[in-house]
Amino acid sequence: VEHACFRFCAREPPVNLLEPEALWSQLDWPSGQPLLLAFSGGGDSLALLHLFRDSPWPLALAHLDHGQGATQAGAVRELAGDLGVPLHSRRL
Repeated sequence: VEHACFRFCAREPPVNLLEPEALWSQLDWPSGQPLLLAFSGGGDSLALLHLFRDSPWPLALAHLDHGQGATQAGAVRELAGDLGVPLHSRRL
């Protein structure tokens, strides 16, 4: 099975991934279908959320709370609530 990321990553020439519209135009994802972003609350996750926040797809966040920092899990819940983005969270 060909993975959508493989099709995206193998494209030439490279696109400027810092421009959200350039990234969106390269994704092979049906319009209107929700995107579930794995979200730790770290810098990489925040950058990914920033890139897709105004995308043409509805977003939801998935967070796995490892129980190592209640502060981070709370910050993730607060951010999702502030942005109006659904959050799916589980604690180990």
